[in-house]
Amino acid sequence: MGPGRMVAFAEPLGSSSHRSLGLFGLADADPLPMISLDEVVSTVEATPGLLGVVPVETVLEGELAATLDRLVDARVLVVGEAVLAEPIWAFGADAGASAHVVISHPAILALAAGWIAATGAEVREALSTRHACQEVALAGPGLVALAPPEVGYQAELIALEDSVTSIPEVRTRYVLIGHELPAPTGDDRSRLVVVPRADVVGVLAEITSVLAAAGVNLTSIVSRPLGLGDEHYFLIGTRGHAADPGLEHALGELARLGHRVRLLGSYPRWQGPEVVVPRPTPPSDGLAHDG
Repeated sequence: MGPGRMVAFAEPLGSSSHRSLGLFGLADADPLPMISLDEVVSTVEATPGLLGVVPVETVLEGELAATLDRLVDARVLVVGEAVLAEPIWAFGADAGASAHVVISHPAILALAAGWIAATGAEVREALSTRHACQEVALAGPGLVALAPPEVGYQAELIALEDSVTSIPEVRTRYVLIGHELPAPTGDDRSRLVVVPRADVVGVLAEITSVLAAAGVNLTSIVSRPLGLGDEHYFLIGTRGHAADPGLEHALGELARLGHRVRLLGSYPRWQGPEVVVPRPTPPSDGLAHDG
């Protein structure tokens, strides 16, 4: 993947979605910014060869249910995943800049609310951190942008402070969507959609037992409503690739038992930082049942 490929995303040029392309080996691809996630998914659906990047999990909101629901409904496949992890710094046009007005993307301003309050500065929203830095570069003294270091330095601004947000890094998991699964690597993940055969006691245990019997390791499972009735589906994350014999057998067995099954994607497992840092110790047993 690289030059000659077009990749759609639902944010402006220079946004975090745009910056994530490099994590997929697509830094030299032709970017195609769009106005909404739905437009990205619909355009990828209708355009052979087009790829799209969409966020599915953030450190602040967890898994983005609406995005996952849209992908479940779409005729696309998840073919890659990556986590963009960026600290946020304060940047000015000169080393002596003081913050009279702080400008950034609304989500970044919210994360830096404590630091902004301590400065007594006013806030101004920007479409992206790149737009914020461009405005500071043009406006000069008195205006401070909050942005990842890469973005601030690209605008030729000067770093003023490197600890302005309530968390060390802003982390977002993106998935790459397209039409063709990558070949197995030996260290892959898959996402499955399973609509249970009936809403009865034990149906989830039946599904997970089939996967366990086939040697498939589950990594996540989420229940989501399906339509306006009582029906629901399970979005299941597993280790392994759809071409692996164990997972292939499990999908066939689930279908034989009457469950509706769809492969949402298989892709190489992301090797970098995760969105949520794992707990260093297990949860306390304070809620354990004494009886």
